[in-house]
Amino acid sequence: MNLGIVSCGKTMAGENIVFLLLLSCLTGNAFIALMINTLKGHLNLIGSEESSWLGIPTLADIREHLIIKLQNLSGYIEPPTDTWDLIHLMARNPAGITNLMRYYYEPNDEDRLLKRKLPSTFHANLARSIGIKPGQVIVTTNRDRLIEWGLAKIGIAPQIVKSSNVADLIPLRHATCTIIKLNGDYLDCDRPKFDRKFKIFLQKEIQQVYQPTICKCSTADRDKFCEFNF
Repeated sequence: MNLGIVSCGKTMAGENIVFLLLLSCLTGNAFIALMINTLKGHLNLIGSEESSWLGIPTLADIREHLIIKLQNLSGYIEPPTDTWDLIHLMARNPAGITNLMRYYYEPNDEDRLLKRKLPSTFHANLARSIGIKPGQVIVTTNRDRLIEWGLAKIGIAPQIVKSSNVADLIPLRHATCTIIKLNGDYLDCDRPKFDRKFKIFLQKEIQQVYQPTICKCSTADRDKFCEFNF
């Protein structure tokens, strides 16, 4: 019997023979479940562990450092309970916040020598996978740009989502790559603002369509993903 299998408009090549044999052994619900997962796009949920290993601080780390700096400058003062209120206290205008964040997130000469705060093999492999299979979505808790810098090395410019404004997005499957930054970007001057409509967008356009892979996650990262129902 001449069996033609077509996926996303392309005939599958010989490298997929094992996959086809597996399909031939499945029936009913098992077959349907595997096909659904195969047809779903790929979603990368990327936490902060790789960035932390490369010397990038989390917001909690920055808070601890700023509290010490505040005490050294002013003696004992009760710091604000909210991290962003503390950042605004220590850097009183947008330019000051930008300079403060650059200190924490951008590499200096010593960092470059020690390969800190720079894309790692992890980021290079991630970029290559997107080059091979475009249309992937990355949801990350990282405020740094290591993922973006890794993609730039192979000529990929992702579309970035860091607020509820998704009206002008290229459809996710048509974009080479989409990065959703749940904690915003390090050059933002305030906390990211995500409303209920954004969570509906995530559910409709991503959670029901893409198959997630979770990597490099701390407990705090997992809590953040759970906050957005991932």
